[in-house]
Amino acid sequence: MTGYKLRGSETKKIFKAIKKAKKPKKEEEGEGPFATFFIVHLEVGTQGPPLKWQEMYWHTLVNLVNLADKYGMKLTLEFCPQWAEYILKDSYKVDQVRLWHSKGHEIALHHHPYYRLDGTEFLGWDGYTNTPGFESHPKYQGTIEIMMKLMDQLAEAINDKILTACCIENDWPEGVIYKTDGHLISHARIKPRKIRHRDVKVTIVGMGLLDTRRPETLSQLKGEFAKAKKDETFGVVTHEFNFASSPNLVEDWFKFVRETGVKEDTIRNVIQSYNEKMKLV
Repeated sequence: MTGYKLRGSETKKIFKAIKKAKKPKKEEEGEGPFATFFIVHLEVGTQGPPLKWQEMYWHTLVNLVNLADKYGMKLTLEFCPQWAEYILKDSYKVDQVRLWHSKGHEIALHHHPYYRLDGTEFLGWDGYTNTPGFESHPKYQGTIEIMMKLMDQLAEAINDKILTACCIENDWPEGVIYKTDGHLISHARIKPRKIRHRDVKVTIVGMGLLDTRRPETLSQLKGEFAKAKKDETFGVVTHEFNFASSPNLVEDWFKFVRETGVKEDTIRNVIQSYNEKMKLV
């Protein structure tokens, strides 16, 4: 039986292709992110009377900020409006937040809308919305403009301004120019980009959840961090209740960040620095 005979050069090409196909795919590696930031989502609370949640977790927050100071970490504290209301009732707590701000921590907004992105009701709604038809709802507190008057009171008390928020587009507050978004591990590293919310140009950055209910998220975030590129930022978010249940997990992340030598700062500072060096589009 006769057939086509492979030439030597063709044989080499085929064996080279087979060898390449069999070679296990190398784990993606990065050079380290441009910078990293750590966000704390301070929740509305769904149990007990109004502001009970905030009273229960105030000392947890104090301990978390103290731990961050120990490692030189600059937190972005995204408060639900109920936290602003709680703090403003006590001059001592206002002074405490003013001290945190003076040490480089950022005061920001965390808004819980009525609807989740999948259209289901959010049990942790903070009571504020621009969507008409909710005025008679027992949780209704007012419009986004009313919410921002409360948040601005807290910011003005410490001589600052709210520039960063975790908030949906329909409820986007006027004057806020930085947005945090995401929760999956893969959301932690992205190239910051500009989008438009309610005719306002907003810079968006990603975040991945350090979830103490799932301790494996710590190693997963470390693995994702190793893949980050120089034109990406790396964001991690947790909650006050996460820290209360497992402070060691948060401390392990702080230690890890310091060991990497990567710049860590608040969101507003990271984005401003990124824009100066990378020129956001």
